Amino acid sequence: MKNKTEAMAYLEISEAGVIDARVIEMLNIRKVSHAIDDRIGAFVVLELLCRYAAKPSAAQPRAHQRPLEWSPSRLIA
Repeated sequence: MKNKTEAMAYLEISEAGVIDARVIEMLNIRKVSHAIDDRIGAFVVLELLCRYAAKPSAAQPRAHQRPLEWSPSRLIA
């Protein structure tokens, strides 16, 4: 689909749609896919929420000892 008009031919407002982006297996057990980092991040958050729901008292929120400082050459922790 190239624009809103084409998309509206398939979906109504409030309906869910997904991008069909298959995972391609590369050499050395590597996998490639569109937005794979977002998918992995969503999985990690979901897994953390499931673990917290199973054992809420085990979570101990922590803050950084000092705020992160930004430098043009790198991010300094």
